[in-house]
Amino acid sequence: MRERVEELKKKIEDHTREDITWICTEQICGGEIMDQEIVKGISEAEITICFINQQYVDAYYCRDEALLSGDKKKHVIPVLFDNVSWPLKMSNGTDSPLQRMFAGRLYIDMRNKEMEAEQFQKLIDTIKKYTDVGEQGK
Repeated sequence: MRERVEELKKKIEDHTREDITWICTEQICGGEIMDQEIVKGISEAEITICFINQQYVDAYYCRDEALLSGDKKKHVIPVLFDNVSWPLKMSNGTDSPLQRMFAGRLYIDMRNKEMEAEQFQKLIDTIKKYTDVGEQGK
C-alpha cells in the first residue's frame, strides 16, 4: 500500500501544488509516543486524507492520527483501498473506533481500478473545495 499512497501523493501534487502534501508512511510500534513530526504535520495541515485498508483500521496509531485530525478540526477525507467494509470493522469483526470519526462522511472509493480515474477526480475536487489550492492549483 505504501507504494500506492506515494503514487497518489505524486498525482495529487501534479494536479494541485507540490507543497500541499505531507505524508506519514512510517510504521509505529506499540508503546511508542506519536512522533512530534506527525503531530506537527497534522497540526499544520488544512485537510487530512486517510488512505484506508484493513491494516489502517486495525492499527491504533492510525486511529490516533485520524482522531487527532478531528480534534484539530481538520476536514478528513477517507479514501478506501482494498476491500474494507463500510462502516469500518476491525479484523475480529467488532466495530472500529473510527466509525464515529467517519460517520456521515462520504468516502472516495479507490478499491476498483476501473473507477480509479473518476474517483481520483472526486478526490482532487474535494481537496480543492477544502483548501486554497482551488485558486492556486495547476
